[in-house]
Amino acid sequence: MRSTTMQVFLTSALFFIMSFCQAAHSQDNPLNKYAQETVDKYLKGMSIFELSEGKQMVAATSWPQWGNKPVLLKYETVFEGMFNTDISTIKGYKRLVDAWVKSEAGTPLPRRVLLIAYPGARDKEWRVLVYSF
Repeated sequence: MRSTTMQVFLTSALFFIMSFCQAAHSQDNPLNKYAQETVDKYLKGMSIFELSEGKQMVAATSWPQWGNKPVLLKYETVFEGMFNTDISTIKGYKRLVDAWVKSEAGTPLPRRVLLIAYPGARDKEWRVLVYSF
């Protein structure tokens, strides 16, 4: 029951965030290399999440989130881009991936995953939020 409530909350939050964001991938708004590197490092950490190094990589590159973190077997980027937020000085980065994760039984499961990254207000380090469909 709790995981269902959390999924509903996260899905609602995703639609709320995306409703205020405009895709802005253009020459005026190029991709942020630090955001890309952070998401790449997060995905690498998810692929070795069974190891303590993977858990450390994920913790270092993500905002605190609830729920289980499955082991990422492979992924393909479908789309990436920057977007405007409701705060004019803050740009966000988003990447949509088709991923295959390991189930509890060890079989691969397909998932479409949206990764959103924002820089922290204090340290300006990019961190990732993850939404799985």
